[in-house]
This record gives sequence, C-alpha cells and structure tokens, in this order.
Amino acid sequence: MIIDHPYPTIKSVQVDYFDAPMWMLRMPGTSIAPLHIYEGSFKYANKWYFLSYKKREPLVILELEGHEKYTYVIFQIDHPTEVASALRKRIRELD
Repeated sequence: MIIDHPYPTIKSVQVDYFDAPMWMLRMPGTSIAPLHIYEGSFKYANKWYFLSYKKREPLVILELEGHEKYTYVIFQIDHPTEVASALRKRIRELD
C-alpha cells in the first residue's frame, strides 16, 4: 500500500466511524449528507478536512500535524484496519 502524503505529518491513525458536522463547509467538495457521501475539501471549526467516502462504515482517519492545509484526512478503503496497521508500521519505521 502506498499513499501520496508526507508520513512525518501524520500524528495519529485510527479506524472509526465519522459523521461530518452539519455545518461543515465544502471548499471545494461534494456532499450528499443523507447518503453519507463526501468527497473533497471541507472546513469546520477553523480546521481543514479532506474527506473521501460514500457510506457510513469504518473509515481510516489520519490526524495531521504540520501539514500546510489539512488537519484531518478521512477516507474509505477496503480493509481499513489492515491499512491503518500498515500505516502505523511505516510511520514507526521512519522514526
């Protein structure tokens, strides 16, 4: 698995459900809240989120620190627990 993101900015990796706040602003992004579809950049409480998911299920949630824009990257992927584990392992290897 390869992600195109600077690993040193990843503060934490978890797998959980995510419910986008109702007042989250799309900038730019697509959202169909009743169907739990979110794609793109969103801003809420002065923090930037990159969301990419199409249904309510466990998602990979990356909390970032020191990234030029985003505080959170949240995405849907097959086998999220295994992906999160692989990311954590890669981050430890780089420390």
